[in-house]
Amino acid sequence: MTPRALVLVMMAAATLFAAVNVGVGWLYALGFLFVAYGVIGFGRAALALRGLRVTVRHAERAIAGDALECTVSLSHPGRGARHYLSLLARPVGQRKPWWIFRGPLVPEGWGHTLVESLEPGDRARAAIRFPTPRRGVYALPDLVVQAPAQGMGAIHRSFATPGEVLVRPKVVDLPFLPWFPTGHAVEGDAASAVSDQGAELTRTVREYRTGDPLRTVHWRATAKAGELRVKESEGEAARGGVRLALDLALPVGDVFEHAIEVTASLCTYAHERGISMRLISQGGEPSTQDLDGQLDWLARLSAPVQEPIERTLAHEKATVLVTAADGGSEFATLQVYVGTGRTPARAISCPVGCDVRQALGSSHGA
Repeated sequence: MTPRALVLVMMAAATLFAAVNVGVGWLYALGFLFVAYGVIGFGRAALALRGLRVTVRHAERAIAGDALECTVSLSHPGRGARHYLSLLARPVGQRKPWWIFRGPLVPEGWGHTLVESLEPGDRARAAIRFPTPRRGVYALPDLVVQAPAQGMGAIHRSFATPGEVLVRPKVVDLPFLPWFPTGHAVEGDAASAVSDQGAELTRTVREYRTGDPLRTVHWRATAKAGELRVKESEGEAARGGVRLALDLALPVGDVFEHAIEVTASLCTYAHERGISMRLISQGGEPSTQDLDGQLDWLARLSAPVQEPIERTLAHEKATVLVTAADGGSEFATLQVYVGTGRTPARAISCPVGCDVRQALGSSHGA
C-alpha cells in the first residue's frame, strides 16, 4: 500500500467515527464513499489479472553480475483492455519474500518493465532481465505481474517459469599477461618423451575425455576400472598446453568464490588467445576441456573439498596453480603460482576485493 492508500484509510475511519458520534447522514455517505473508492480500485486491479496468460522464454546460461534476458508473452481472452501491467523479476537465487509489498512496489534489485496496454485477444511481448548476482544452478524465479490500484497500491500474481538457469562465474577481461605460459613445448622436453626405439613413453593412465583417439585406450586398465582409461604419453604431456590447477581446499565464502572467478578469467584469457588450456583440480575436471565446458564446470562447483591439492599435483604437473597462501583461514589470500616443480617461478598475490586486472596484469611478482 502507498501513502495515498494509508491516508484514504485514515480519512474513511475518521469520517465514519464522526458520523457515528454526530449522527449526520452526509458524513456516513462521505465515509462509505472513501471505502468504496478503495474497494473499487483494488477490485479493478484484481480483475485486470484475471484470466491473464503468461509465457516466459529464457536462455539456459547467464554470467554472474549480468542479467538473464527473458522474453515474456502476455495475452488474455476477457473483455476490456488491461493497462499498466508491471512485470517484476526477482534476482536468481534469492529467496521468495513472504510479503512482496512490505517495501516499495518495485523491490530494490529486482528487474522490472511495463506493459502499457493489452487489448483482449492480442498478444503483447516484453523483454525483462532477471538479475543473476551469483554463480550456480538455480530454478528460475516466478515472474510477478502487478496491476495498479488507482495509485493506492497494487495487486500481484505470480506465474511459474519452468526450467533451470546455469549462472557462470564472472569473467574479468584481462590485459596481456607477460607471465602467462604460451603452452608450447620446450625442445628438450619433447625430445625426452621419445624412447631409443622411436616410440613415445607412456606417462600415465587417465580417464577418457571427449576427443581422445581410440588407439590410446588402455584396455587392461579399462577392464579393471570398469570404465574407459586412456594412455597419456610424455610427448602428449609436453605438448598439452597449459595445465591450470584450481585448489578446492579453500574456506567457504568469499575466498572460494574469488578463486573460481580468477580461474574462469584465466581460462577465458587462454582460449581467446588460442592457448590450449586444461583445467584440473582434486575434485575432478571438466568432461570437455573447451571454454564452455570449463565455465559450466566452474559454475556447478558447490563446496570446497578436504583433500589437499598436492595429491593431484603429484600425478598432474600444473603450469599455473590457483590456491591460498595461508591455507583454510577465512582471511586466506589468493595466490597464483606460475611454473612447475616444488618451487614456483612466480607467485602473484590476488586477495579478495582486489582489482583482478591490475593484480594479474602487474609485471611484479615474487
